[in-house]
Amino acid sequence: YSAGLGLPFVLAGLFFSLILRQAEKLKPHLNQIRIASGIFLVGIGLLVLLGRLQLLNIAIFALAGRLSAWQSSAPQQTRWVFGLLFLALFLFLGLRWLKGIRQDRRRRRPVLLGFSLLTLSLLVLIFSGILEPAAFLSSWLTFQGL
Repeated sequence: YSAGLGLPFVLAGLFFSLILRQAEKLKPHLNQIRIASGIFLVGIGLLVLLGRLQLLNIAIFALAGRLSAWQSSAPQQTRWVFGLLFLALFLFLGLRWLKGIRQDRRRRRPVLLGFSLLTLSLLVLIFSGILEPAAFLSSWLTFQGL
């Protein structure tokens, strides 16, 4: 628990300068982020106020059940759907990395390259059948702690 809570802060400290550069890119969208966050918090508050927060839990468990049933009934289909999603993410990250290298040869963008390689690794694991994202996501959504 402590590692999961502290790890984001350790990573933020290690990549502080990168985070500052990325935060500059978010400034034009900060108002939309505030509005969306506010709507989300008001929605959660209304669910708590009305005693309906369990509806969120019910929806999450229903989604987990549907994912699990889909994985059981059509494992090849789930592998292809999630594989294509990760392929699209890999192509997006890889093309962004290549575009960054072309624009400025001195900046290699190691974090973007790292995420691209991580996505490629996950893609290989999915298509080889070692990793089943639908089953993983289903068990993650139904996890209730120890």
